Amino acid sequence: MAGMHSVCICLPVLAFLCLSLSWSTVKVNAQTEGTTSIFTCKFETEDICGFTQDTTDNFNWKRTSGHTPSEGTGPSKDHSRDGEYYMYIEASDAKTAQKARLISPSFPVSSLQLYILRFFYHMNGVTTGDLNIYIRYSEGRDGLLWTEIGHQGDLWKQGTLVFYADEDFQLIVEAIRGHQQQSDIAIDDFVLSKPEYPLTCDFESICPLFHQKTITDDFNWNINTGSTATLLTGPNNDHTYLNTTGHYYYLAASARDDGLTARWFSPHFADINNDGIAVNFTFYYHMYGSGIGRLNVYFSTVDTEELVWTREGSQGNGWRYAEINTFTTQTHQFVIEGVANDFRGDIAIDDFCLDEYVPQEMTTNSGNEEMDTTVDTTFSQTKTVPSGEFVKVEDKLSPGISAVTIGGIIIGAVVLIVIAIALGVFLYKRRSKTSSAYLNEDRQVIVEGSTQVGPQQPVNINVYDNVAKFQSDSEQPSTTVTKSTTDVNENAGNDSHVTVLRDDSKA
Repeated sequence: MAGMHSVCICLPVLAFLCLSLSWSTVKVNAQTEGTTSIFTCKFETEDICGFTQDTTDNFNWKRTSGHTPSEGTGPSKDHSRDGEYYMYIEASDAKTAQKARLISPSFPVSSLQLYILRFFYHMNGVTTGDLNIYIRYSEGRDGLLWTEIGHQGDLWKQGTLVFYADEDFQLIVEAIRGHQQQSDIAIDDFVLSKPEYPLTCDFESICPLFHQKTITDDFNWNINTGSTATLLTGPNNDHTYLNTTGHYYYLAASARDDGLTARWFSPHFADINNDGIAVNFTFYYHMYGSGIGRLNVYFSTVDTEELVWTREGSQGNGWRYAEINTFTTQTHQFVIEGVANDFRGDIAIDDFCLDEYVPQEMTTNSGNEEMDTTVDTTFSQTKTVPSGEFVKVEDKLSPGISAVTIGGIIIGAVVLIVIAIALGVFLYKRRSKTSSAYLNEDRQVIVEGSTQVGPQQPVNINVYDNVAKFQSDSEQPSTTVTKSTTDVNENAGNDSHVTVLRDDSKA
């Protein structure tokens, strides 16, 4: 893949809050849409936005509104909320395997450019055939960008594909009729854009790059802010802003049976020139709770779906970072799948990022050999896929202090407090054992209370203005005396030094 390499970056910012440390993140060059639209078509006008019928196919696409004529197939209305019309093939007009093609206007290209095509399609019918998207260069060369096969349910699904072009091109939409009449296929809402990498979804607004409408799973991910509804599972905040106002998607396990799945789908990545396409996919996930199931990522092509990354069970109460790098000549996409397990099994995802990837571990080969890859084994593993392709995955703790770490800080603080209290009690008791000393009317030094005087070891007492005080408590050896007295030398005066010995008879 050509072009400058850019990176999805999160910068950790250190903050001091409430006597504890926490991390926040700053997104750099983050783009929710990341695109400049150059072509939009809702098929609301009779000129169908400059699309033309191919004269070399077998039958034509039709423009209509409402339901298609045939029962048990086709949509009941168009996809656009603000529109009415869409394009479709009427299966009763054709025979099995016959083709209908729409050809877009020509799009000029002055230099190598990244494009995203987004559209919606409807493939409802037990005998539905194929829907293909091709790119046609000005020289007449056609390349397959995207394909979908068979019945997809009675719903509009989003198709998104990413590709490079370095010369003028057109797009071709091809529908192939199934073996019976229940095989109407419809299309609507085409948008062609020029994006800039990285392509990101932080779920703070509508994310057009990823979608989850499919019949291959059992339920959908839910958008959320703050904590999930179930205690002791799920995050307390999103990853983007690390607060309760940011959005993320999560799998609500409490209402699901064990083994049910919810799926997200990335755009398709198409390699037009067959020289390989390298993609970097990163995301953040949260898997905390006693009933956590699994989170899987698949490398999906037209014919196969290979599991390339998986986590099962609780991973701690914190956001974690995952990275997957792929290099392949096949049109492919990433499928993110959550698998429900038990009541306390909420799984959350946030901050998807798609970027170019420079596969520096690759060695030059003919394309029929396995790639020689070297990766850091601390957080990663390497899987080799057929025909000189590879998938590299990494996983590590998100920049941020998780609740587990915060819990450790709190426990440490509690231990320090307990130690401080114990030390204070010890010092207080030690002080309470210190004798008081004073001169009585007969100029005797009266020592009352407990002292820490060793056997026959002197305690130094200074007498200042008829007040007797110990010279140094801390330097005295440890023992106990309840009371002791001694006479002060008559000639000592008011500034005298006397010695008190232990009185065993009064100890």
